[in-house]
Amino acid sequence: MDMKRSELQELLPSIHIPAKKREMTYRESNEQGTLAGYIKKHHPALRFKTNKPESAKSYRGRNEIRKKNSNPGFPDIDIEKPIAPYAGLKIENKRAGTILTTKNGYLKDQFAHQYVCHRQLINEGYAVYFAIGVSKAIEQLECYLSGNAMPFQEFKLSPKMMYEYSGEF
Repeated sequence: MDMKRSELQELLPSIHIPAKKREMTYRESNEQGTLAGYIKKHHPALRFKTNKPESAKSYRGRNEIRKKNSNPGFPDIDIEKPIAPYAGLKIENKRAGTILTTKNGYLKDQFAHQYVCHRQLINEGYAVYFAIGVSKAIEQLECYLSGNAMPFQEFKLSPKMMYEYSGEF
């Protein structure tokens, strides 16, 4: 029989029953913070910005980032260092274990808007990637900085998403 902590304390008032610790949920913003820390430590001269409101410490800072990022498909990490032939690097960081495609090979609908935004940035001359986990993001960053950027990730959009974004390509 499972009893709640409050019930146990009523039955055993003289015994201290510690509260159950909650497990920390690992979020995408945690991974962005880890990547930002890596860049600051290993490439201190490299200028970059994160495009997530959680990265700002104050309420005003979070609102400024939200206003600036009116396009929700814009990648999370923005490195404006041009390395030929690219104008800069942009990384959409996803939590480790995220699966981008469905079983039939189409990009999941929830990522379609981001992918369309990535295609537009690529047309403007940027190297843009989805990174599943911090290690993949670091690998993409290091490849880019060494002048050997990885090829763009091609995905198939579902017929529904192709119709919805038909004017974007």
